[in-house]
Amino acid sequence: MRSRPHTPGSPARRARYESGADRPAHTGSRVGSLLKRPLTWVLVIVLGVAAASLQDVLSQTLNSVVPLDRIAGKAATDNAIDIVSVEHTPLDEEGRSLVVPGAPDPALTERRIYDLEPGGSTAGIRAPVSAGSTAWQVVLEGRAQQQVRITDIVPVIEEGACSAPLKGTLVQFFPGGDAGVIPLNVAIDDPEPTLRHLSGKNEGEPYFTGPNARHITLDRAETEGLLLRAEASTGYCRWRYRIEYLVSGEKGTTTLSGPEGRPFALTALRADAADYPTVLLEPLGCGRFHRLTGAEYAEALGGEPPATGPMPDGVCEALEGAGGS
Repeated sequence: MRSRPHTPGSPARRARYESGADRPAHTGSRVGSLLKRPLTWVLVIVLGVAAASLQDVLSQTLNSVVPLDRIAGKAATDNAIDIVSVEHTPLDEEGRSLVVPGAPDPALTERRIYDLEPGGSTAGIRAPVSAGSTAWQVVLEGRAQQQVRITDIVPVIEEGACSAPLKGTLVQFFPGGDAGVIPLNVAIDDPEPTLRHLSGKNEGEPYFTGPNARHITLDRAETEGLLLRAEASTGYCRWRYRIEYLVSGEKGTTTLSGPEGRPFALTALRADAADYPTVLLEPLGCGRFHRLTGAEYAEALGGEPPATGPMPDGVCEALEGAGGS
């Protein structure tokens, strides 16, 4: 008797497949078939070239924004310095002058002139601007894990240039204290304002550059106080300081501004006191408070320009003779 041949799907064939003896390798046969086709190789090559090109473009783009080998260094320099405080610090040994811009203000009485604060505002009175010179006490703190090395503090003039000295009410306070040490000074209306030594053997030399350059270092959580003095002889200037530093060899910068983020401001005293509609002199100058016109003050000065400092000889007598209030 002739045996019946097995057909696909019969129990015998299914048993052989389930045992794994003759299981067809569908996946391998398909891949092998695809690899034998020329179109497949073309697609593989095209996709490979495209992926390599895309990776190269992305790398170049990232490097153009922030070089990849400097990302770690940049992170180290971010927020490396904290500006703890910025306070106006009148130098009693020098005296000081202020200009209140605009028309004469009757609210400026003898008592209220002591409320005037550069960089701020006094209730009911326009904000004054320091004249001739000004000084600010700044406290910095190191925040980086590594030591911060301050390499320069650069004044950056607002709008690129100073303007003409301000007019308005001139208020003068006269010296009344002992001389102190002022380590850093800048002629802010110079073409290239630079912080310099104000006194000592290096007087007039740049503080952060030149043969006797100095630097300031800050460890983490270490603080350093600086007294920054500025003077102006020709213009009205508004500026901020750019603090340049190094952390682990990487450069960084931070901006130092005045109170409430405003720029520092300083005006030169005008050469002719008659340019000021009103002049107020505190009692320390001539023994009593004086309110007079700029023309009267110019006459008492004998043609000399107004200046911050001791009252010139003979001026008080001239004022009394003129009958100023």
